[in-house]
Amino acid sequence: INNMGFTVHWFRHFLEETLLSNTNNEIGILVDCDCDGFCSASMLYSFLTKDLKYNCKYFIHSGKQHGLTDNEVFEQIANSGIKLLFIPDAGSDNYDEIKSLYENQGIKTIVLDHHSMNDEAKLKFIINPNVMFFEDLFVQVVNPYMPDYYGKNYVNKELSGACVTWKFIEAYKMKYKIITGDYSDLAMLSLIGDNMDIREIENRAIINYGLEHINNLMFQAMLNAKSFDINILKLTPNDLAFGIVPLINAVVRVGSLEDKELLFRGMCELDTGEQYDCKKKNKETGKYDTVKEGFFEHVARRCINLKKQQDKVKLEDKVYCIEVVKDNNLDDNEIIVVNGNNKINRNFTGLTAIQVAEYFNKPTIILNPNEDTDTPNYLLGGSMRNIDGGLPDLKKVLLDTNMFKFVEGHENAAGVAIRRQNVSKMIALMNDYIKSDNYWQGYLVDDIVEFEDIDTALMNELMEFNKYVGTQMPPIKLVVNNIEFDASDIMIMGKNKDTFKVTLKDIEIIKFQADDDLLELAESFESSSINIIAQPKLNTFGGKVTFQLQILDYEIN
Repeated sequence: INNMGFTVHWFRHFLEETLLSNTNNEIGILVDCDCDGFCSASMLYSFLTKDLKYNCKYFIHSGKQHGLTDNEVFEQIANSGIKLLFIPDAGSDNYDEIKSLYENQGIKTIVLDHHSMNDEAKLKFIINPNVMFFEDLFVQVVNPYMPDYYGKNYVNKELSGACVTWKFIEAYKMKYKIITGDYSDLAMLSLIGDNMDIREIENRAIINYGLEHINNLMFQAMLNAKSFDINILKLTPNDLAFGIVPLINAVVRVGSLEDKELLFRGMCELDTGEQYDCKKKNKETGKYDTVKEGFFEHVARRCINLKKQQDKVKLEDKVYCIEVVKDNNLDDNEIIVVNGNNKINRNFTGLTAIQVAEYFNKPTIILNPNEDTDTPNYLLGGSMRNIDGGLPDLKKVLLDTNMFKFVEGHENAAGVAIRRQNVSKMIALMNDYIKSDNYWQGYLVDDIVEFEDIDTALMNELMEFNKYVGTQMPPIKLVVNNIEFDASDIMIMGKNKDTFKVTLKDIEIIKFQADDDLLELAESFESSSINIIAQPKLNTFGGKVTFQLQILDYEIN
């Protein structure tokens, strides 16, 4: 990647000239606030402290900030006494802050990032070819979007921040012929956690290898806590996307600084050796006994508890936003924009946007006021999320409206900021753009089949595709026509009595959170026929494995 080799050499020179002459000097690592950031920083911390034996400090955001734009973390770094700062998974848009750290505190910086960079940012970071001495350089950037000295770009723009960091570590090991720990499992987890394109051949290779080499003790503890037995179960990317990544993100969003530090230390495998009291249900007596648990087990359990807290708030925010959309007919627009008026959690705007986008099948922006609402043209900030089959690059289209202060992040999942008076103008522009046949709304399916042609042998074959599913490689969707059943075949289940299920040919046709039209079929006392759009699934419960067709949408014949 661009000047990877030069950066490794520059770093080695810094170690030899600076740290070896003064062992009190330390290296700093900024921990970015998501799964990718934690994977990046923890593997780098482990490499520098355990493998290279250097002292390191780490800096964690108190909230869900990114890079050096957080004033609190910036001040901590500035006053820390370090001489070199690593910024993995961020920093490509922090040139001014990086320069300030060098000019005022003498801190040099290495950025190991993967986020897209505009031409202005690239020009700031390009090294002047007339620079002859390492001492004249205060920053190095390794990023797939940065061209090398010959103007060539790295082919894979879908690397995660932790993969860039991992490749930096591997390049150092290769150049200086050292053998260290294997961090491929964290590199693999970061690709899944940051929704990088799983179709890229390099990403697929990292994922395949990482799934076979899960060595990190914290990673293993979280798998155990979620009842994934890696010794007998063939893990898929989706298992991690829905089972492990949300645990890390929950700590970032709702956890205290203590929770974040515990998780980070766990991912660095810094076992305190401490035993913790834990209440567990006794299967024989039905009562709760107090037992001891180790460090990694304790941290994993805290992650799960924080995920439960997050889910509760996330559901409340989803319900609130959907009601706002319906009450104000906001879904009449081609893009849904909700002003939460600070009634929804700032750390959850991305998660809420995903849920609202899926509910209405439209790209969605969730905002909260960033300034006093008494100011007529106050600033709103939040997150945008796209839908499957939507605009290929929602970020670019939003930026092209020239209505936003910024849209920063990935093409279809990013943070945004916009002035209040620009919101309606932006919506009007997006309505015109999308209605001008720039994209088609609907479901992209893999096949259209008759239910009579589906059996357990076909379902078993379809399950083989799960190991390939991930970002840009969605789960199989089918249109299944003419599913015929009697009212007596229907089961209405669940705590809220809103799960619809019919079992035919040993296959469950199931819809969670079903609407009234589907639920009322159970009361019709007649036979029915429906067509569905569904995802084939494998449900494992109580030791029993069942094939399912999970309904995404339906029509009654």
